[in-house]
Amino acid sequence: MNALAAVPDIGLDLRKLPDLGDASTRARLSPAAISAFLAIVEKWDLRNEDAMALLGGVSHGRYYELKKNRKGL
Repeated sequence: MNALAAVPDIGLDLRKLPDLGDASTRARLSPAAISAFLAIVEKWDLRNEDAMALLGGVSHGRYYELKKNRKGL
């Protein structure tokens, strides 16, 4: 059985990945991704330092800016 056959139809083609090399695609997806990331950080009770490391070692200032504005890197 094809794994995609078990996924409900939500109007997205799950066989095509977004082109994250495209700036407009990143701008469109980043706010939702950052919100989801921060929700996981809160739910899992991660320390800020651990969250910053998961984001590739962003600075304190950049991380707190992300938390405040919930926009992309």
